[in-house]
Amino acid sequence: MDLKEFKHVDIFPTRLHVAENFLDKEEFDKLKELVQEDKKHLDIPDFERKVMMHMGLICDNLGIDISAYTQVEITETWGNVLEEHQDHPIHTHSNHVFSGVFYLTTGNPTVFMDPRPAADCLSFTTKDSFNDFYGGTITSAAVPNNLILFPSWLSHMVLANKTNVVRKSISFNIILRGKYGNADSRQEVML
Repeated sequence: MDLKEFKHVDIFPTRLHVAENFLDKEEFDKLKELVQEDKKHLDIPDFERKVMMHMGLICDNLGIDISAYTQVEITETWGNVLEEHQDHPIHTHSNHVFSGVFYLTTGNPTVFMDPRPAADCLSFTTKDSFNDFYGGTITSAAVPNNLILFPSWLSHMVLANKTNVVRKSISFNIILRGKYGNADSRQEVML
């Protein structure tokens, strides 16, 4: 029996963008000192500017026509401090298109939930949890100086910290100002 070749077509994919060692050592050490309180607003223009410089690459990777937008803007940035027994429950980031987390310390991973309700009915054993196309969750290890960008609608959480080591990260939200939807689609809107 001859085996047929298969063409691989990903449907309903959700792409995460991961940058390892995002900042140089001096920038990273300075940023680590800023996060001392949970949910405290941060004013860190150099970090935000560096994130924004990469948004063109991410939009290009996703096939987004960046010329349709007049501005790419980080609307808010805040620190996350997870003490022993604390968690961040399942949530999304409404009214934005991209969100991100930048890890300052190790700790519990960020757990992303597959938005397809039936995706977790039977999960395969996989070689790499980050590439688990068939399953209900994907975990992103908290690795210091790593940055993850993801669609804001993607549900995610951090399980309870079961250690006495404080987990710290920075989160932020991004909006693209301009035209959404294709012309004459009856779903076109300006933000």
